[in-house]
Amino acid sequence: MSKVKMYLTKRANGTYYICIKSPDGGTHWKSTKCTKKPDAYHYLTSFEESYNSKPSAVIPTFSEFLKVYEAVQSSVIRKSTMGLYKILAKKFTELNSDRPLSGYTSLEFEQSRAKQIADGISVTRMNMYTRAVKTMFNFALKQNIIQVNPLENVKQIKQPKQSPAFFSHADLNKITALVKNDHLKSLFILAFFTGMRISELLNLKWSHIDFENNQIKVSNSDDFTTKTGKERVIPIHSKIIELFSTMKRRNEYIFAKDGNFRYSRIYVSHRFKYYSRKAGLPENIKFHSTRHSFASLCVQSGVDIYSVQHLLGHSDVSTTQIYSHLTQSHLQSAMEKISL
Repeated sequence: MSKVKMYLTKRANGTYYICIKSPDGGTHWKSTKCTKKPDAYHYLTSFEESYNSKPSAVIPTFSEFLKVYEAVQSSVIRKSTMGLYKILAKKFTELNSDRPLSGYTSLEFEQSRAKQIADGISVTRMNMYTRAVKTMFNFALKQNIIQVNPLENVKQIKQPKQSPAFFSHADLNKITALVKNDHLKSLFILAFFTGMRISELLNLKWSHIDFENNQIKVSNSDDFTTKTGKERVIPIHSKIIELFSTMKRRNEYIFAKDGNFRYSRIYVSHRFKYYSRKAGLPENIKFHSTRHSFASLCVQSGVDIYSVQHLLGHSDVSTTQIYSHLTQSHLQSAMEKISL
C-alpha cells in the first residue's frame, strides 16, 4: 500500500492542521490541536505512522455504509430519528454523489450546502442536515472504516437567535373554534396545556392518565422512547381531566382514529398549520408552538424556570432559559413591592 501524503499547515487561528492527500484524490484536514510547531510535528509523526500502518481495506460507498449504520445503530437510535437520518443521507448522496467515504471533502460539502441555502433551503434545515451527516461520518471513524472524518472541521451555520413563537389562550380558542374533529380539537388543547411533544401525545395511552391524582405519566415503551430517554410526570389542571372525561375511548391510545390507527405526526402538524392560518395567526406559528405557549404560560404565571424544565422534559436548564425573559415584567412588579 502506497503511503498517503501528509503535510502541516498553520491556520489563521494559530492551530496547525494536517492536510491528508488520499490516493483516490480526496483532500482531508485534521486538527493537531497544537499551536507550537514542534508539538505539531510530533503529532504528525505519530498520526502518520498510525495511519499508514493500518492494512488497506475496501472503503464502502456512502449508500453501502448507510446500511451498516442502520443495522448497528437501530437498537440505540429512535425509529423516527433513524428515519430522518435516512432521508438526510439520501439528500447527501444526491448533492455529493455516491462514492467511497474517503472520497468526500469538506470544501465540496460546504459548497453544496451554500447552494442549497441560495436556493431557499432554511439555515435551520441545513444545520440539521450537517449534524446528521457528521454524526454518520464520526461513526465510520470510530469503527475504523475511515481514518479521518472529512467533515470534521465543518461548522454549523450561525444564525441570529430568535425568541420562540408562542400564542395566547385566546388564540387557541380561535383555532379550536374552527376544528370540526373533536378528537383533533382535544389534542390541540392538551398540547397547549401540557407542553407535551407531538410524539409524546401520539403515543399517550389511557393507562398513562392518573385520574385520582390528576397526572400524566410520559412513559417509554417497546416502540417509543422520549427524546431524552427519561420518563416524567406532568400534573394537569382539573379542566383537562374534564376534557378527558368527555372523550370516547376508541382503543388503548388516546389519540387514534377508528381501529388501531394512531394519527401521524405529519397529519397533525399539517392540520394545525391549516387551522392556525385560517384563524389569522402569524406564519411562524406551528404545532411545536403549543409547547412554547405552555412554557410562556407557566413562566408568566410565576412558575420557576426549574419547574418548567421538568414539565417540558428538558435535559438541561439552559434550554429552558430561552423563556426567562418573560419573567422580567413579574420581576419589575416584585421590585415595586419592596418597602424603602
